[in-house]
Amino acid sequence: MGTFAKARLIKLLNLTSSDNDHEALLALRNAQKVMGNGGVTWESLFAVGASNRANHYPQKTTSGPFSKKENSTRKQTVETPPEPRAKAALAKFRWLRGMFEFILTQELSPRQREFADGLHAFWLKFGRLTPNQQEALERTCAAKGFNCE
Repeated sequence: MGTFAKARLIKLLNLTSSDNDHEALLALRNAQKVMGNGGVTWESLFAVGASNRANHYPQKTTSGPFSKKENSTRKQTVETPPEPRAKAALAKFRWLRGMFEFILTQELSPRQREFADGLHAFWLKFGRLTPNQQEALERTCAAKGFNCE
């Protein structure tokens, strides 16, 4: 899909939130046409986001929202912010990375997964966690069997 078609598709998808039902429906139909002309399906649009997310940590394979299947046991690398240069900061960075590598590969409830994802995103964005976030991450890791010492 070209740059023009992508920009048009984004504009059309933004129009689907219109309070005017006719305008929203028309925007959705036009978006479908643009996607058809570009050889893009809804599935392929959402698959891109899923493949990017899978690069960070393994996803559960479920047949339904309440399925209890196990995650893959192979270890994957967790995305991290740049390593700090100071020795004390480097030790803390490696410790946090270890906790994230552990917790993001565990079987978590949807609420725990959302929490862990949110902390990980904050860490990636700011390169640090607040003391309360760090304490909560330690408690969550300890509850799942991680030795925080």
